[in-house]
Amino acid sequence: PLPEVDQLPGELTAEDIAARVNSHARAIAPNRSTRLTAFIDVSQDLLWWAVVAWEDTFTGAVIDYGAWPDQRRPYYALRDANPTIKAATKIGSLEGSLYAAMNALADQLLGRDWLTDSGGKLRVERCLIDSGWGFSTSVVKRFCRASKWASLLMPSKGVGIGAKNPPMSDWPQKPGEKRGANWLVPAPKPGEGRMVLFDANHWKSFVHARLGTP
Repeated sequence: PLPEVDQLPGELTAEDIAARVNSHARAIAPNRSTRLTAFIDVSQDLLWWAVVAWEDTFTGAVIDYGAWPDQRRPYYALRDANPTIKAATKIGSLEGSLYAAMNALADQLLGRDWLTDSGGKLRVERCLIDSGWGFSTSVVKRFCRASKWASLLMPSKGVGIGAKNPPMSDWPQKPGEKRGANWLVPAPKPGEGRMVLFDANHWKSFVHARLGTP
């Protein structure tokens, strides 16, 4: 059958993505990698996660990814999650089950050594957790402050900045902010820790362009 939506010029296909597979063994970082980062995306039934190895030139390689709880199969969707977070944690409340799930996943990702091709060892230096889903915002922020991995964790939120909006670099500088390339860490509010805001459209376009490079 014909596709329901016509492909846009420059749109990546499944074949394009597959051609960028780095051919490294799972959970093994390339030798030239100098640091690891992780990201956790939050939903009611699953936590989606990925670990990426980076070189100092910003060359990156996804070395492992998945969902918590482990779905024990190569292909699945949120709608058919089995087991779910609630089932795995045996906690009835949404906040309680999410907190327990993030705690277990943080131990899994941050409490281990990740090997390189040559047998060296790296550890995740920073892990961001998506706090944009309103039902989870408060529990994500609380977990990042209270976790034993608090020094490595930070809540994050993608900001949709359109072509007609000023880029983050043009936003007025405020006292206590930390800024980088299309991201910023605002000064913390009373009683809260820091979080990072990033230009979601910019970084989606950035990744798209890297995947489109021969």
